[in-house]
Formats: sequence, structure tokens, C-alpha cells
Amino acid sequence: MKAKIVAWRNTMASTPRTADISVSVLSRFLEWATLDGLLAINVAKGVPTIHRSESRAPIIWTGDDLNALKTVAQQPLRDAVDLAVLTGLRRADLVALRWDEVNDLAIHRTAAKRSRRKRFRVTIPRLPQLDDLLTALRERDRRPGVETVLVNSFGKSWTGDGLNSSFYDARKKANNGKGIWHRERDPVTGEEQLTQKRLHDMRGTFATRIMAHPKAKLTNREVADIMGWSPEQVEQIRKRYVDDTAIVVSITRRLAGDL
Repeated sequence: MKAKIVAWRNTMASTPRTADISVSVLSRFLEWATLDGLLAINVAKGVPTIHRSESRAPIIWTGDDLNALKTVAQQPLRDAVDLAVLTGLRRADLVALRWDEVNDLAIHRTAAKRSRRKRFRVTIPRLPQLDDLLTALRERDRRPGVETVLVNSFGKSWTGDGLNSSFYDARKKANNGKGIWHRERDPVTGEEQLTQKRLHDMRGTFATRIMAHPKAKLTNREVADIMGWSPEQVEQIRKRYVDDTAIVVSITRRLAGDL
């Protein structure tokens, strides 16, 4: 009987989320039936999902990526990119960040993104590199009464759509029109997969910077609390971009006779 449910699920393979939700609903109904004594077992229990959710945490912007984007971007977008990689803020928080939310030690604001219908306070520690950027941002031409840290080319606060539009345009022009891509191999098929890097992926870049800080030595839990991720997500990005890089650098130095 379980095989029939799998076959039924597979008829909806073109819409993986729908297929998985359908099996989930069936499983809940059968679970109720077993608890009520109408069935002996829930044959839909344990049927695996077919939707593969896309995790963006392991994707970051490298130095070359950032240089390629900023080469074709105007100053207001370059400012937004710099602030993104030095704070890890989401787009909605980047455009809304106000000067009164920035103090000498950290950035404190109520996140625009809701979680379980609530908005949470976000506290972002200030990296030393952020000081020079904030000094420059205070000198940008802005309209009277504009209190956001970032401003667009008209001296007004960015809108989320406006920032997205400028970002997409610059990304399209980057690398002589080739764009900026994340490349990796499918673990099952071995085929190369290409994904355009997003503004949101700059959060991963910020995460690697605070992980690699030589004095702070933040734990996965501490990084997770700052980023709003799970410790497992932090471990994944740490292993991929921080620890592995440190190992390669160490090996290279030993081979060169430096150590």
C-alpha cells in the first residue's frame, strides 16, 4: 500500500511542494484514523518528500564578486553593498536603517521580517571596518529630514524595490555582461548547477567575517543568534568557507616553507 502512495505522490512530481503537502495531509488523516481505531497502521507515515528546499546560507559573495559588482555600480548601490557585507542586514532593514539605531558598539533595530507574527530586535556588533563606511555615509548628499543611513542618487531613502532594481541592473552588467554566479555540483547527479547570487547572500559574507575574527572566536550559537540562523546552518557555512579556507592556507604556507 505504501508503494501505491509513493506512486500517487510521483504523479505530482512536476509540483514537488504540492506532492509533499498532499502526502502530509493524507498522513494526518490516516494518523487520526489509526488513533480512532479505524485502521491498524498509517501507511503514509515515513513517505519521503520530493521537494528539495533551497538553502541560501552556504552561498556568499567573494572579494572578486564584490569588486565585479561595484565596478559597474553607482555610488549609492556601492554604499548599500558595503553596508550589507559589514552588517549582514536583510534588504528591508538596509533601506530602513536609521542613524538613531547605530551606536558606538552595535546596531539595534526591530527587524522588518516577521517570525511567528512577531518582529524581533536585531543587534549587530560593529566590525572595525564599518567605522570608515559610516563616516563616508554621513557625508552623502541627502534631502532635509532624511534620517536613513543609506540614500539613493536623489538623496532620498531607498525603497526595497528601488534597491533591487539597481542591484539587478549592476549584476547583469558585471563581468562584461556575464553576471555573477554561484557554481556547485549536484551531490546526486554530479552536474554543475548555476545560481545567480543575490543581495541576500551578502549576509553569508558578513557571517564569515565575524566567524573568522581572530579575537572574538564566536561560537556557532553566538553567530546563529546574530544572524537569525540555526547553529546547523552556521556550522555548514563555517565548514565550507572558513575552516576549509584556513586549512588550505595553512597547507600552502607549510609547503612554501613558511612554517
